[in-house]
Amino acid sequence: MIIQPGTSIYCAHGGKGTVGALVRKSARSRKLYLLTAWHVLDNDRASGATEVRLGSARGKVIATYKPGNATRDEKLDVAIAELDKDIEDLEWTNKVRGSNKLLNKTASPTSRTKFQMYGATTKLSNCRLDQKFQAFGSIENAFLLKAAEGVDASTGFCASGDSGAMWYSQNSGRMIGLHSKGDMSGEVNGTMRTNCAAAVSITAIMNKLQIELATEVEAVT
Repeated sequence: MIIQPGTSIYCAHGGKGTVGALVRKSARSRKLYLLTAWHVLDNDRASGATEVRLGSARGKVIATYKPGNATRDEKLDVAIAELDKDIEDLEWTNKVRGSNKLLNKTASPTSRTKFQMYGATTKLSNCRLDQKFQAFGSIENAFLLKAAEGVDASTGFCASGDSGAMWYSQNSGRMIGLHSKGDMSGEVNGTMRTNCAAAVSITAIMNKLQIELATEVEAVT
């Protein structure tokens, strides 16, 4: 069993979502966490430890979410769940499912950079930064992305279950943000937008939860 960015997960308090990355609280910590969206693991319903399952409500239990200030931030729509490292035949990697791209350090998004995201139900999708802003609804440190030139987004920019997936540079693998909302339409800052996604700054997430990307040399094999 391989757990990696793009792996589909399910939590009873939130619903279906996607693993964005494997992280640790510090380089010296042996505890490994799944990084995903807060509304996937919690959504203001969790009061105690909750099982995180692989793929669906009947999937194998792979992690435990314990709500608290150190594991979640509702305003950033982010949460972490501790991976059960005692699972038989468990392997993990920060190579993105379906692309073999290894996630790298964080990067600041720019309008000239193309990004891609792998979710639970979508293929790789090229996109570009459309407009940076400090808040999207109640989400802090969010920015808006839309399909890049030449990419057909008419069938939808992303799909249900993609929440928690990582947006990253298609060239360097550098992370820019965690997927929060997608396939939005309507007026944003006075302009009509369609087929857009909101992502939360990965730098803000790392700083708030005091986490760092787990390195490949630590991987369980």
